Amino acid sequence: MTNEQVEIRMTKDQMSRTLANIMKGLNEIEIKAKYANEICGIMNALIAVKTVVDNNTLEMECETVEKQKE
Repeated sequence: MTNEQVEIRMTKDQMSRTLANIMKGLNEIEIKAKYANEICGIMNALIAVKTVVDNNTLEMECETVEKQKE
């Protein structure tokens, strides 16, 4: 596998919609009890980030992330 640099840029509205869709998906997943706490933690983090994005209290530009390529 090799690593490939991928740059991700989103507008505030795109970021907000993406976060909302992720949260909607998490709500729709049938979660086994043993993962409930982990999903709850992820959801709380997403809510916090979405609130910051929606309130425009932080200009967000995603950092370059490394994507593994086979």
